[in-house]
Amino acid sequence: MNKQTNPRMPERLNVGVSIFIRKGEQSLWENGIFQNCLYLVMLLKRSPRVKATYLVTGGRTAYSGIAAATALAMVPNIDQDKTMSVGVGGASYQGYAAAAVALNLRVTQNLVLKAGAGTTRSGTVYSANASYRW
Repeated sequence: MNKQTNPRMPERLNVGVSIFIRKGEQSLWENGIFQNCLYLVMLLKRSPRVKATYLVTGGRTAYSGIAAATALAMVPNIDQDKTMSVGVGGASYQGYAAAAVALNLRVTQNLVLKAGAGTTRSGTVYSANASYRW
């Protein structure tokens, strides 16, 4: 098999697996979800494509991040016959609210770029993507 590298993809990835930890003492072995997250980190460490793995503990800040990511997902895409659009989105998760704004730009008939930001009291989430259609 001929190994070809994609110049846009890093050779090895850093991967984070997020879990929610309650205040006070809590064991990773308390429930199956935590165990699965830990096993996933252990499995990823064995992958030749993974440079490093991190077990990321979240708390209420994770709720804000979920709301911000969802708000970004709610921003509408650009219409087929348009060259540019600006959209807004909003979301709430577990009482944590977020708002987002994104810009869609049709560079060519087939290439669309999108960039946006979702914000909460805890911080801001940024995103960008490109889509080529044929």
